[in-house]
Amino acid sequence: MIDQSTALLILLAALQVADGLSTIKVIELGGRELNPIVRWLIEVFDLVPALVIKGVLVMLAAWHLTTTMLLVMILFYFGVIGWNSWVAHKLEGK
Repeated sequence: MIDQSTALLILLAALQVADGLSTIKVIELGGRELNPIVRWLIEVFDLVPALVIKGVLVMLAAWHLTTTMLLVMILFYFGVIGWNSWVAHKLEGK
């Protein structure tokens, strides 16, 4: 059985993938990245490499967080993915 911190890190990693995929969808539909740091990474490295770099950096930072902070990050990324899904839905309706 895995411990709680490992399970939360696995969930956060899965959320990074979901965030990346939902971001790609929004951008393909004509939307834009709202995070200025990620937007800069996209300008420098292109879309997919930038999202991979962002995900890796998030996971490296998360590795040292307390359980409470991991939970906050997880909730944040659920919100980001929900937002991306809503934006994609609205853009598809245009």
